[in-house]
Amino acid sequence: MDPYEKLWMYNSWCEDKDELIDLLREHGILIGSFTNPKVAQAMKKAENPDYSMTDDEFDRQQDELDKEVEKEKVVEKKRRRRHKIKRE
Repeated sequence: MDPYEKLWMYNSWCEDKDELIDLLREHGILIGSFTNPKVAQAMKKAENPDYSMTDDEFDRQQDELDKEVEKEKVVEKKRRRRHKIKRE
């Protein structure tokens, strides 16, 4: 068997195992949600947290980014003049 093929098969096997673990975890959370829904929801949130921001925080962050962009625009490269070649 080719070593590259062996490596490919191993990586595929690892991906299959990871998918199985994720499936079992999701199934466990589903079953646990019947007895304790708050803990199940907390486990799901830990996996995919919500990122929220108020409008004021968003505006402040946008202003900071705009200032950084303006600073980058100010710095320009110095242009070099081309020297004319003297022909005899």
